[in-house]
Amino acid sequence: MKGSGHDPDRLSRIVEDYKFFLSVRVHYADTDAQQVVYYGAYSNFYEAARQEYWRRMGIKLQEVHQRGNYLSIVEFVNRYYAPAFYDDLLDVYVRTPEIRPRSFDLDYLVVRRRDSETVAAARTVFVFVNHDDWKAVPIPDWFRTAVEQFEAR
Repeated sequence: MKGSGHDPDRLSRIVEDYKFFLSVRVHYADTDAQQVVYYGAYSNFYEAARQEYWRRMGIKLQEVHQRGNYLSIVEFVNRYYAPAFYDDLLDVYVRTPEIRPRSFDLDYLVVRRRDSETVAAARTVFVFVNHDDWKAVPIPDWFRTAVEQFEAR
């Protein structure tokens, strides 16, 4: 992806770079006619891991909303390396590699448990927006502090 700055091949595929993971079981509904995980199912895996990652830090989306903001994904990049299949147990790793003044990145790494094969890697770019006018606002200090403390920056 020239020009985007978010080349998926630059996402860390080193498990030790991540401090959090969530295990997810591939359900039948996650697969396609070839019994391979459907590409769209990965966004659900990332969402589940992201919510638990933030919960571990004490961050709840309800709190974001109560403070007058929403979190919006403005970019999503995903790279597939190997197929995952029905009933596979996948470890979905999440980290925050960078927080900028008005946006931040989340990286994801999906590893199949039975053979430690990297299945996929992804990045989402988030912005906080004001819920009244949907304009981007600076990353709140309370959010930045929680993430930086968890990631030990």
